[in-house]
Amino acid sequence: MSGKRFIKWLIAFLIFLTILIFASYCAGESYAQSQTPDFSSFTPVTFTPGTHTGLGLVQLLLALKGDSDSLISGIDARQAYNLTSTGRYFQILQDNNNLPADGALNLPNRWTDQPTDQLLSLSNIRLLSGPTINLPFAFAIDAYDGPSGKGYVLRFMVVIQNNTYERDINHGPETWREKAWSKITIDP
Repeated sequence: MSGKRFIKWLIAFLIFLTILIFASYCAGESYAQSQTPDFSSFTPVTFTPGTHTGLGLVQLLLALKGDSDSLISGIDARQAYNLTSTGRYFQILQDNNNLPADGALNLPNRWTDQPTDQLLSLSNIRLLSGPTINLPFAFAIDAYDGPSGKGYVLRFMVVIQNNTYERDINHGPETWREKAWSKITIDP
């Protein structure tokens, strides 16, 4: 093969390779978009938390359990729809950087934040009617795909008397992930 012929072949190969890489990138973009189901048919959950200020620890945790239970069916319906549409459960980042404390209500301040591997956030799953819904807890949804199968964990977090409490509700085969309201200790 002569030098000129080799250079022409090399240029043609590089052009082909560039086109192939660009096509793969575009396919990846459309794949991510195709893996984002449309939640527009879902009605936001009616959520009216009670006033919990001034309650003792046990009464407050019971009241917060009732409030968190009112969101679970809405989350479960959306997770089932997402699993059917994409083959996996979605994850929602913690909705608030500042945990609500002692029964006070907080607005979610991470309404549109999304994980790096999906295009879903609290805003586009239509769980709540908008970012003006005050919540008595922060929450997140962690998805997993382990040896026993797929699932997700709803995590509810709150501060009471300067202590952080968390409730984890598991939906899937890894039952050890389930946890009633319990005090979280953070190692220094």
